[in-house]
Amino acid sequence: MVKSFGGVGKTTLCRQLAYDLYNKDDFPNVIWLDASQGLNSKLVNILSAHFRIEDIEDPVTAFIGVVSQVTNKGVLIIDNLLEDDGEWLIARQLQSINFPCIVNSRYQDTNFNEVIELDFLSEQDCLSLYCYYSNEGMKDKAVLDAKISKLNPTEKRAVAQIVQHCGNHTLVLELVAKIALMSDYSPSKMWDELEGSNFDSLVEIKAGRGFAAEGSEKIIQHIGKLISLMRLPENEVLLLQSLSRLPVFAFETDTLRGWLNLDNAVILNSLVKKSLLSKSILEDDRKSYLLHDILARAVRQVYDIQLNDQKSQQFIQEIVDTFGYYGSLKISEKLILEALLLHGQKNFDDKKGNFNASLGLLYLYTAQYSQALPYLETSLTICQKIGDKAGEGVTLNNISQIYQAQGNYTTALTYLTDSLEIHREIDNKAGEGTTLNNISLICQIQGDYTTALTYLTNSLTICQEIGDKAGEGTTLNNISSIYKAQGDCATALTYLTDSLTIHQEIGGKAGEGATLNNISQIYQAQGDYTAALTYLTDSLAIRQEIGDKVGEGATLNNISQIYYAQCDYTTALTYLTNSLTICQEIGDKAGEGTTLNNISQIYKAQGDYTTALIHLTDSLAIHQEIGYKAGEGATLNNISLIYQTQGDYTTALIYLTDSLAIRQEIGDKAGEGNALFNMGVIYYQTGKKQQGLACLQSAKKIAQEIDYFKLNQALDGLSFDV
Repeated sequence: MVKSFGGVGKTTLCRQLAYDLYNKDDFPNVIWLDASQGLNSKLVNILSAHFRIEDIEDPVTAFIGVVSQVTNKGVLIIDNLLEDDGEWLIARQLQSINFPCIVNSRYQDTNFNEVIELDFLSEQDCLSLYCYYSNEGMKDKAVLDAKISKLNPTEKRAVAQIVQHCGNHTLVLELVAKIALMSDYSPSKMWDELEGSNFDSLVEIKAGRGFAAEGSEKIIQHIGKLISLMRLPENEVLLLQSLSRLPVFAFETDTLRGWLNLDNAVILNSLVKKSLLSKSILEDDRKSYLLHDILARAVRQVYDIQLNDQKSQQFIQEIVDTFGYYGSLKISEKLILEALLLHGQKNFDDKKGNFNASLGLLYLYTAQYSQALPYLETSLTICQKIGDKAGEGVTLNNISQIYQAQGNYTTALTYLTDSLEIHREIDNKAGEGTTLNNISLICQIQGDYTTALTYLTNSLTICQEIGDKAGEGTTLNNISSIYKAQGDCATALTYLTDSLTIHQEIGGKAGEGATLNNISQIYQAQGDYTAALTYLTDSLAIRQEIGDKVGEGATLNNISQIYYAQCDYTTALTYLTNSLTICQEIGDKAGEGTTLNNISQIYKAQGDYTTALIHLTDSLAIHQEIGYKAGEGATLNNISLIYQTQGDYTTALIYLTDSLAIRQEIGDKAGEGNALFNMGVIYYQTGKKQQGLACLQSAKKIAQEIDYFKLNQALDGLSFDV
């Protein structure tokens, strides 16, 4: 057995052995099996094509029988054997053939006694390969020896030291040679900077961490450090980051092709000229992309990205998680969704539920709740069937987000409670912290700020305890929203400032954009529209940079409210129209409904009640279509205000009654208080003071109970005592 990590030269070594044996007159039989697509299918193809055997029930037994009859002299080479118990079982069975069997893999099976482990490159190997890569693949030994002799002792020693420091990998040598050719860095200068340094890798390969072959993590980290020496422009680094995070099959999608060609042509050309990308990436007639930047090749060589492999599913899940927090570096959810759907066409057995979970999450992120739920429910069933408690807890959490988005808080809370119980049972602190955070959001929506703050405080403690900086930043952000809702803007701003510092420290662009957006809301509430607009402008720039379309739409919406508050309705309407376009473009139904609602308020302020009512009717239809109860309740409330302004109090009360029923149904205390306040005012206006007083007193009770600042302010502003 030949074992080592990807890219070292295992296949090259075995192929050379095969050629040498094949060319010997007395050694006629060399059988080469590429196991990357599954040994069974390979054996069936050989038996069918070379021996005309069809309808094979047991390919392994049939293959051994046929080969034993044909010859008793030869060698069987199994290349690229994956970490799959079934594949290793077949490989062990094939050893019963009456001549030698060589297995080439980055993984090791304990049943193989004779193992050649390629894990060390001698100094002479390093120098030969360095000169080879420095001279565009020159193979002439005399020329290479001449190049080596020209290196001074310091340079020779530095080349070997760098390679040994970075994991004894041929990719490191290739990169060292490229840096030397493209910059003023000699090997000794590179070593001076690398030795004892603490470079932050430019590229965090989150999408493979935890299941790579032994030693791979070190290689990836150090390759990232070496790339930092190349001083690439930030836009080129971002593009390489984006491409290296994607699985191979993502390069078959039309979305990626369009994105690369339309948005990144200049950057692509620059990287091609630097030999970090192959020229084929610029061709229009190719069927798929051949990505040859060194970092991405390293990722795909040390991590198994096989369509029929369990690890591919884990890789997808990590991409989805990265997309959810980091904004996916301008690669849209549409790209990943398209890649996943292509992947799904391979009809593999989703044994652990990861693939269904990934698709469900992507539909959830794009507010396509009806499509998301079946995938997540299938994933939940699989997790429960195989006893995967961690997966079950995560999936319960994800399903809760669908019901929460639809305003079904009772069902959402049931799923979250079950998720929390599982995470605590298996001592999954990260899952527990996330679930506590999500429970707090429902409590906050329902106006129960005290309970929400308790959950968030517990979540914050866990995040700090386990060192989850991203979770800590998000939790601080959520805590700030409670203090803002209670009118304590100073405390809210303190939490937001701490959150912003964390997101900027860890490079969490999506979190930074969201926090800047939320800080703006504090200044807007205080009437400081200049400061609010500054933060919103910064937030918008980040969200546009990372391709966070949902966030971009939300920020445009908030910018419009600044101009609306200053009675600049024309500018406000421009921003809202742009926001609406984005929501419709990405299929964000909830955002579309909210934006239509806000547009209606501009027409209402201008006295155009007919147009305002049209937009509110459209908004109501969308909220009802997607089952977004909170949005439906808010829109019914706003429709009632149109009729109230026109003096049609009867119709206004009908809409308010419906709005109140929905808000009581979903436990939206703040919304319930607003509806009761509006009903009370209408009753007073129509001379029904006793009914009006009852409604207003109920509203006041809610406002005091949940410490609802805005409602308390409105009640205090009445011309009569409640």
